Amino acid sequence: LAVKLKALGHTTNPEGKKCFIEINKYINKRYTTSTLVAEAPNLQKIYEILNKPPIFDLSSGLSYKSLSDIIKVSKKGHSGFGGNVYDNGELVVGSPFSSYTQAALALGNINVSSVISKKIDTDKLYKGRYKFESSV
Repeated sequence: LAVKLKALGHTTNPEGKKCFIEINKYINKRYTTSTLVAEAPNLQKIYEILNKPPIFDLSSGLSYKSLSDIIKVSKKGHSGFGGNVYDNGELVVGSPFSSYTQAALALGNINVSSVISKKIDTDKLYKGRYKFESSV
């Protein structure tokens, strides 16, 4: 289901991205020694999203990368994606940042921007204290 959400472009929408993250969290927690049982994603919600028309025109013959670049440009992705940074639950001064690079600079390390792109909207903490959320 996660692959289908991604391939059809539904992860470019907030609700599709949320479902995609829920599926990934569930899969990653499936085999663990933890006594906590991972909560299964809401299948009805996922099927509702999959029943919507695809975001990507799969009949165009374009590659997935080309299709995602078209969506990125339409959302003004080349001007940078903004985000809020939380330090132990407190909003960092300067948030929302207009780009991941500016957020990384606020944390004192330019190399963190790639970490931000991987951890944004996942509820995963960076260095056990920083949380990243989209500002859009």
